[in-house]
Amino acid sequence: MSFQELSSVLNASLLTGEGRQTNELYKQGFSSVCIDSREAKEGSLFIALKGEFLDGHSFVEAAFAAGASGALIALHVLEDLSLDLLEHAKKWNRVLVAVEDTLKAFQKAAAAYLNKFSGLLRIGITGSTGKTTTKEISAAMISQEKAVVMNKGNLNSETGLPLSVFELRAHHEVGIFEAAMNHPGEIEVLAKILNPHIALITNIGSAHIGFFGSRDRIA
Repeated sequence: MSFQELSSVLNASLLTGEGRQTNELYKQGFSSVCIDSREAKEGSLFIALKGEFLDGHSFVEAAFAAGASGALIALHVLEDLSLDLLEHAKKWNRVLVAVEDTLKAFQKAAAAYLNKFSGLLRIGITGSTGKTTTKEISAAMISQEKAVVMNKGNLNSETGLPLSVFELRAHHEVGIFEAAMNHPGEIEVLAKILNPHIALITNIGSAHIGFFGSRDRIA
């Protein structure tokens, strides 16, 4: 995706170190995404997420130094002079994509990227247990005839699924993605990203029941 396309999808502000709204950099884009600056590489988009202990905005420059062409950041952090994000963008000649909420924007961007591939058969797998095994078996069978893309390992969360979606390329014919939840409403978010043609529920057990209270609520 180009940064201009991403900006249009997210209604985001595009900035460089100069603060200009029109720049040749914006016509360029990214070829991969990452949420860990240590995994940034040439042409990647770094998603700055705020976690329980660490804030990804503190690692934007590290991502730029590793080759990331841009970073998805929260608008409010531009006011934090200690982070100097505009200065980092200027130093490395990179693009900042500024939004209200980086996690929601990441998920919206993944859904938009997925929608670019209208010919892809999308299969969604969820359930209390057996998701990864079922996904791996399904992919092993289907890949005998079709080009398959799927989650790596168990990247099936509110950040893992969007990361997996961005592995999709034009030659893929079938996407097999697992989705997990550990709090109410998470499956709805993931289902809106994937919008599967085929949905498979392996089972409804008691995983994470502490967050839900009963098996009925999990269902």
